[in-house]
Amino acid sequence: MTINSDPPYNYAKSRKGDSVKVLRSSLPAAIAVAATAVTALSGCGSGNETAGSSSGETIKVMTWASLASPKISLPQVKTAAEARVKAINDAGGIKGRRVELIFCDTNYDPNVEAGCARQAQQEKVTAVVGAHTTFPGTFAVLERAKIPFVGSLGLTEQEMASPVVYPLAGGVPGWYAGAVAQVKQAGAKTVGMIACSSPACTYATKVIKDSVQRSGMKLIAEASVASGVPDPSAGVAQAIAGNPDGLVVAVPPNDIPKLVQAVHRAGYKGKISSSTSLFPAGTIEALGPDAEGILLTSQVRPLSQGDDPAVAQFDKEMDAIDPSMKKDENAELVWGAYVLFQKVAERLDTVDSVSVSTTMSNLSQPVEIGITGPYSTVGKTAPMANTPRLFNPTVFNTEIKNGTVIVTSDAPIDPFAALTNDS
Repeated sequence: MTINSDPPYNYAKSRKGDSVKVLRSSLPAAIAVAATAVTALSGCGSGNETAGSSSGETIKVMTWASLASPKISLPQVKTAAEARVKAINDAGGIKGRRVELIFCDTNYDPNVEAGCARQAQQEKVTAVVGAHTTFPGTFAVLERAKIPFVGSLGLTEQEMASPVVYPLAGGVPGWYAGAVAQVKQAGAKTVGMIACSSPACTYATKVIKDSVQRSGMKLIAEASVASGVPDPSAGVAQAIAGNPDGLVVAVPPNDIPKLVQAVHRAGYKGKISSSTSLFPAGTIEALGPDAEGILLTSQVRPLSQGDDPAVAQFDKEMDAIDPSMKKDENAELVWGAYVLFQKVAERLDTVDSVSVSTTMSNLSQPVEIGITGPYSTVGKTAPMANTPRLFNPTVFNTEIKNGTVIVTSDAPIDPFAALTNDS
């Protein structure tokens, strides 16, 4: 697929007083497979000051996501970015300068997503923060422009290797290394795996196989199923052949209910493990009793921990923008990315893309984010091949109990260390 060099955009009027500019793309949506690393993830927004340097009155940042595509719709990402920016500005900004959010709707189209990155360069943003990036070609645009990407979500291999990227937490490696580690901690010696057959699942499949090998367990069965298949029973039978102690699942959220139900119909009694990104509230509700006991790995502290100060702050700030907006892991990750950006920027005398990149690359004093583990970059070793940017691989272990995702590891853990821990 070719990338259009100059996608057409139409500026939409932002709400009065907002520090948000919204860019709406007039390009048609591309046909693309559903991403399974996330809950299957118009508009860009800003003012008139230059934000690549600190000479302007505002600090420009950009976030993007798909807002209304039939494939992926994540309006909560935009709300989370707006919520944190509003809170920063209401508290006086960053060293007296307001933060100006530019939001770009990708429409789940690689051309539009790359166009959002080019728009970031044209707008001279200080950083891209927490953008939901699905297509690998986008990173090359940011690399050429030398724009730091603070708090990325870690969804692709290219992202984990890009020199401008600073993933917020464990991303796909953390999710699925954690899923494998959880079945090991539950006593499993053998593992089965079932994943979607689309290219979007390739990365998750690779991480699962690598993690099983590291763990000392044995992968005795594996299967792939097409996204949207009416009856996954054949794939399920293949994935549980030999009755593995644990089953790791990586399929789109819409396919989860029928797949899990097929697993139970087949009489499987072992532990099922996956990622919280694939089990949003609607999916858990659809599963009903079949969801009980499923082990899930989360990049962020679960929303069920509402008494946690960081979770409570996230909840309050989201409600200040839109009390009806869905709150989930996608929104928490973007909110956390802005916490990281703010705390790094507050350490700087000059806030621009160069100083942010330099500081992010030399973070020896950990930054406390609250909903993830503390963030630093100095002295970190990549936990697996081709992940040189995975600085903070920590995750939270959770389990579905009575229809709610309950945390079972109060503190964030390193799933790669857990894979080799035999205690």
